Amino acid sequence: MLKYNKAEELLKKYGGGYSLNVGSGNHNFPADINTDKDTDDLNGKLQYADSTFDTVTAFQVIEHLDNPYNAIKEIRRILKPKGHFIFSIPNTWNLQNRLLFLFKGEMDRYRSNNGHQVIFTHKTFKDFIKGFKLVEKGYLHKTFPLNKIPKLRSFIKTGMLQSQVVYFVIEK
Repeated sequence: MLKYNKAEELLKKYGGGYSLNVGSGNHNFPADINTDKDTDDLNGKLQYADSTFDTVTAFQVIEHLDNPYNAIKEIRRILKPKGHFIFSIPNTWNLQNRLLFLFKGEMDRYRSNNGHQVIFTHKTFKDFIKGFKLVEKGYLHKTFPLNKIPKLRSFIKTGMLQSQVVYFVIEK
């Protein structure tokens, strides 16, 4: 799950107006940034009119969906122009997952018993957010202190390799 202080920071920065939290469960955000509506179903058509929400959030949800492309289409439909979709997914590109896949043929957060349905590659993720503007991207829950190795810092994206979660803010 996205750290609540980071979720709070993102909602304060990009939220505002009328907002929808999708499938993130009991998020316990502070009252001043609480979402106006909650829903747990992103697999079908969302029962909201076009251009209803200023902000939609989905923390650690997208990878559980049977068809995330339908979900992003619905989110695009219900977001107002210039509205923001703030979400997070497991970082399949980190070093731990790459090594597990190399040696065991599986990734840590994508084992058969955890309910994850979708793994995004860089290309499929670009296709997924097509039609949106990427506003912010960041990494959380570091597992390896790769940024402490000076030679690595100079030529690789250590955040991508050492973090378990990646978050995004995209704009309609």
